[in-house]
Amino acid sequence: MPDGTPALHVYGKSGIMKQSDRDTLRQNAVLWVLSRSEGIGKKRLNRLVSTLGRASVSLNDAVGMKTLELAERVPGLEPQALAALRHCGAKEIREAETLLLSLPGDICAVTLFSPLAPLRWKTMLREEAPPFLFLKGNASLLDRPACAVVGRREANDEEAGQAYRCGELIAEAGFVLVSGGAAGIDRAGHNGALDAGRSTIVCLPQGISTYALSPDWQKALEEGRLLLISEYLPFVGWSTPAALARNAYIAAQAWLVCVVAPRLQGGSIATARHALKQGKPALISATMPLPADVAAEARPLSLLPEYLKILQESGERLRPSGWLDLGEDQA
Repeated sequence: MPDGTPALHVYGKSGIMKQSDRDTLRQNAVLWVLSRSEGIGKKRLNRLVSTLGRASVSLNDAVGMKTLELAERVPGLEPQALAALRHCGAKEIREAETLLLSLPGDICAVTLFSPLAPLRWKTMLREEAPPFLFLKGNASLLDRPACAVVGRREANDEEAGQAYRCGELIAEAGFVLVSGGAAGIDRAGHNGALDAGRSTIVCLPQGISTYALSPDWQKALEEGRLLLISEYLPFVGWSTPAALARNAYIAAQAWLVCVVAPRLQGGSIATARHALKQGKPALISATMPLPADVAAEARPLSLLPEYLKILQESGERLRPSGWLDLGEDQA
């Protein structure tokens, strides 16, 4: 089990699950059932958990309360959330517990409501944060400052070389690299960081068990220099909606985003938009005119060394929520 990652299946020496572990497992199972309930998306589920928290009511307690008692104890519950809680039955909870306990031994699940979940995801994504994350590798990488390198799959040698160099620079500056796992720019950036002896986070739009690692990446995983992260069960396949959602997660984890040879539409431009919306720099090297909204705020990729130096020297001025408090004339 990766360091810093809370397991859902922690047993005592006797082989009997502790009561605290049972309570955690049940609460995670309730959350899983709710996340699959009709009419409950990420936003509504996040609001539900926040509303319950303000009333000091756990998910376990909420499921066991009668409707009137719950409505009185927790004012402000949305009707859809209340209905979902009412339909969260014992059978569904048991099935979810079995599902979570049956994860492959090298993959574990955490919720964004856990104190060990990535702070940047909770802070930057807020109601868009996924309720569950599945991890394989060194989870402590999520706590380290990171920079992203993203771009298109169909990269030529020059573009891939540029992404590789970005990965090297980010690694040499002491930062973790975060990106997707697609061919082209994403992998070139990861390779630059890994070849420099540093670490990377691969954010996947599919289940972890469906993603094949190269021998070099497998070695990095075993050395604690690579983390795979996904919001999907291990054997779920790739999908377009998942890829779109993943772009926001990459931006949330990163302090800045490097975009190499983006298309006018697609995931890399979407990641740049997410970064800018989150108040972070988007440094872009483009082979075609950028969309007007992105072009108005983006900076040239050639400024990456200067931005990395600012990050290195900023120290306590780095805000947990994202970029640092700098004047317009800096960088």
